[in-house]
Amino acid sequence: MIVFLVICSIAFFVSGLVNPRTLWRVTTAWQYRNPEANEPSDFAYGMGRGASFVGAIICLLFALNQCSLEQQKHARYATQPAQVETRTEAEVEALRKAEENPEPYDLMKKGVARALDLKPGTSYTSGHIIGYRGGLASSTVTIVYELSPCAHLHSAWADERYSYLSIRMFEATDGEKFTKGCSKKDRNRPKLRTKELTLLQPLGGRPVRAFHGPTIPETKSPRASEEPGERLTQENLLTPAGMRGLMAKLKPLIGGTKIVEMTVHPTYASIRALKKGSGWDEVYDYRNGAISGPKTGAPLDTELVDLADFNWDALPNLVKTAETELGVPKPTSRYVSIDPYFPLEQVLLVYVSDDHKRSGYLVASPQGEILKLYPER
Repeated sequence: MIVFLVICSIAFFVSGLVNPRTLWRVTTAWQYRNPEANEPSDFAYGMGRGASFVGAIICLLFALNQCSLEQQKHARYATQPAQVETRTEAEVEALRKAEENPEPYDLMKKGVARALDLKPGTSYTSGHIIGYRGGLASSTVTIVYELSPCAHLHSAWADERYSYLSIRMFEATDGEKFTKGCSKKDRNRPKLRTKELTLLQPLGGRPVRAFHGPTIPETKSPRASEEPGERLTQENLLTPAGMRGLMAKLKPLIGGTKIVEMTVHPTYASIRALKKGSGWDEVYDYRNGAISGPKTGAPLDTELVDLADFNWDALPNLVKTAETELGVPKPTSRYVSIDPYFPLEQVLLVYVSDDHKRSGYLVASPQGEILKLYPER
């Protein structure tokens, strides 16, 4: 724009002031049959010079003004501090950790690597995560898992960029696709394995999830059946009376019946609820008939669920259906969960498993209607 205005001012100056007669002959005289008879007078040429001079001055002043504005703009941006997104030290460390542990997407596309989650696959893709061990103040979390017959553990780390702990575990073959399998001598012996992962900050009350998927159950030992409370005893929370009793004890602490997330075993439970007057949740534990806590959790990132909306009278039938219809012959573990990250909102999940790592679950509506079965495969 500035360059254009300068050129215009030069053009006005040259054409109008230096030689207006030549300019008229070049641009206008050709229109007349007798140019000499129609040539402007000296007074007209003088007026033209004056107009050209004024036009040149106007263009030049406007160009100088634009140049001054551009200089002020650049000076303002040069002195103005850059707007940068501020992150806490923990967030920076979590981002750096994620950059240092990229997922093997190229191997997954070739069919020689896969992510481990809670649901076992079939045949040569049976590897899966079983549970985790880790206390609230622990700076590590131990993942209990099983590999597929022809795979080895490729990589494993704990992603702490979210309000929950995202466990990234990948298994891979030695180059052959999972579907091709491997010889018997190269196959893994079926067994439970553990992998200890280092955390940037104590576990606290953060949920532990399998790669943005469902919540990984906590286990105190590699065998799920050894988890305290897995055996049905005199107290059983998986009954209408048990759930209502738990709600009655929880209600004064959280100011109602709305929660974020809940996992209930026969004799113990873990509940996440909104902390009053804040956007954070708190974690409560129920064991031996008493509730302990709260422990500070994480920023709330989902909608609340009202326990009063559920028909707990239907719970015994749901548990019985899970025990008999999910392909687990002799369940040794059963629990129910309200998971806000499940694809369907406001549902109850009922899980069963046995000592041989066979498991399944069903999805039910708050009214107790069974929506879908996910049997052992």
